[in-house]
Amino acid sequence: MLTIIQSLLNNLTFLTTTLFFGNLILKWLSKRINIQSLYVKLLSGVIAGIIGILLTKYFSFRLSPMIVLDLRQVAIILSFYFGGALSSLITAVIIGVYRLFLIDPINFSSFIGFFNAIFTFVITGLFMRKGKELALSYWLRMMIGILCVYALSVISVLGEHSFFPIIVFAAFYIPGVLFVYYLLRYMKRTDDALLLMREAANLDFLTGLHNPRAFEKMFEQKTINLVHYPQPFGLLLLDIDYFKDVNDTYGHLNGDTVLIQIAQLLKEAMRSNDHCARKGGEEFAAILNDCGIEKTLKIAESIRKKIEAHDFQLDDGQVIHITISIGVSCYPQDQPENMFEQADQALYIAKSAGRNQVQLAKPLS
Repeated sequence: MLTIIQSLLNNLTFLTTTLFFGNLILKWLSKRINIQSLYVKLLSGVIAGIIGILLTKYFSFRLSPMIVLDLRQVAIILSFYFGGALSSLITAVIIGVYRLFLIDPINFSSFIGFFNAIFTFVITGLFMRKGKELALSYWLRMMIGILCVYALSVISVLGEHSFFPIIVFAAFYIPGVLFVYYLLRYMKRTDDALLLMREAANLDFLTGLHNPRAFEKMFEQKTINLVHYPQPFGLLLLDIDYFKDVNDTYGHLNGDTVLIQIAQLLKEAMRSNDHCARKGGEEFAAILNDCGIEKTLKIAESIRKKIEAHDFQLDDGQVIHITISIGVSCYPQDQPENMFEQADQALYIAKSAGRNQVQLAKPLS
């Protein structure tokens, strides 16, 4: 019994270490590549399969000449959780093939071990549905299903001598799966809390757009990236026309309502790789990636028309109309260190020329 407990602790220690470092690597990769790509799913399946093999090779306990006890099933579950069905299937096949050919000479028991891995994948897929992976009820059903598969596997090999191995496996497997479940839930809640804190630090509380500090960091990073990826981009500075009159006439709460609606229109106008921020008061800014002058001006003009045509509904149901002025600067015609100043000058010209228009920055004198 002491050997079994020691083996369980070794399995859990190895899984905890793997989960910790695996989660760090996934977060690092998610900032650099698309972790939902086919290549990453294939690689995740292979890595999880190797983890399952290591659990079997170095942390297993032999209950009988034909029965090996370890938490290789957890590797299949984790592969499904992080990589999806394809990743988990690859993991199950790798673990199953290893059990079939490399633990013992090929016999009936090794075939049962192979199919046990495959059916573990099937049971996992039935209960671990997207969005419900960390629902305890689903994990309990999945755990019971995998226990049933294991029990049938042992019965097919040992017959009437199956009772003790099944009980030992249940005592070994249930704490292991529950430990992994609560560890994953803790990690997810920690990640969610950090994400909320980062969003709170980077987003404007009223509009949900990026705040000035976050926008400056994005622009700085964009400037750094130009060294290796010198792609054109545009900078917009946008200012609501006569916004002081809105606050004076309808009150600051209605002014906030207008700002929220402006922000929503800007979000709709932005593409997935663009960035938009509230710079303060009634002023906004946007980075338009992969845009030359012509395309930047076209997007800016579409934003201006969209806002001009929009019915802004106030808190009392009254509808008003708002216009906006936009200053534009573009790289490489304008250098990054001058783009804010040039866009601001263009915005000033748009205001001076009658507002409700887009002006392109002129070269600095």
